[in-house]
Parts: sequence; C-alpha cells; structure tokens
Amino acid sequence: MSTQITVPPAAPIGEKTEVFEALTVLSYAFRDLPTPYVTIHSTKRSGFDLQMESPQDFELWRAALGIDSAAVELKSGSGSVWLDADFDFRGIPASLSGFGVSLSREVAETRQAAPADASQVAA
Repeated sequence: MSTQITVPPAAPIGEKTEVFEALTVLSYAFRDLPTPYVTIHSTKRSGFDLQMESPQDFELWRAALGIDSAAVELKSGSGSVWLDADFDFRGIPASLSGFGVSLSREVAETRQAAPADASQVAA
C-alpha cells in the first residue's frame, strides 16, 4: 500500500498583488534598513517572511515596524537558534526572523521568550 501526498496548488501570482504592494511600500518606507531575505508564500498563507542574518538587523527591523519586544520569540531547531515575531503590514500577515543568535540550542530551548531588547542576545 502506498501513501500519496497531496500538495495544494499554488495560487496564481495575480492573487499576490497585495503582498507585492506591501513589500513595495516596505522598500520605500524603510529604504535605509538592511535588505532582508524575502519569502512570499504560495500555498501556506497569503503573507510573507523577512529573514535577517543577525540579531542586530532583526532589531532594526523590529523597531522600525513597531513590533512589541514582548512579541519576540526565541526559537530553535535543526541546530539553529533565531528570533521570530509575527506581525501584520497593511493587513498582510508576515513574520520577521533574525538568525545568528549566539546561544546554544539547549539554552534556547529553556527560554520562553527573547529579552525585552532582542539585540542583547547578539554576540
């Protein structure tokens, strides 16, 4: 007996117009911030992710977007530790991630949330 995995079809790119518009607004409003790695979701949800390579860059974006520091989570998996926060931008669901956190996975797994100032986690 075989198991068949069904993947929902990707939405047409035309259904992502609001996401592209939101990203365009972000690029103009925060033009001096570091460039994130951007992911636009085709099947998972209608939003996008911004990934930063350092906690310092994450903190710049978190502050600029007005994300409350209490909303920041410290996550770990696959040998990595990162900061993560969900937010909405122009009604579009999004997440901000910051990698390069200098904590061991074991220490990160014992923590419930990132400190009030996420930049303090950096090396």
